[in-house]
Amino acid sequence: MATKRHSLPSQPPRHGQMVAKSDRRNRTLTELASEQGIIGPQDFDAICGAGADLWETDADFETFLKVLRDSRRTGD
Repeated sequence: MATKRHSLPSQPPRHGQMVAKSDRRNRTLTELASEQGIIGPQDFDAICGAGADLWETDADFETFLKVLRDSRRTGD
């Protein structure tokens, strides 16, 4: 019995478009980002440092976290 070989689609699926199970394979994060047209910082330090100066004090940041947690708990 011959096995059927599946080829990958020539174009990645558009957002929300279903992918046939036969077209799925394990991909690296870089491959997934490229297929989805995601462009962003490539430097881990740039990502980790992003937003470091959004709050003037630690208390402001803690208040933000409390509001965020409360809103998730209540579904607001």
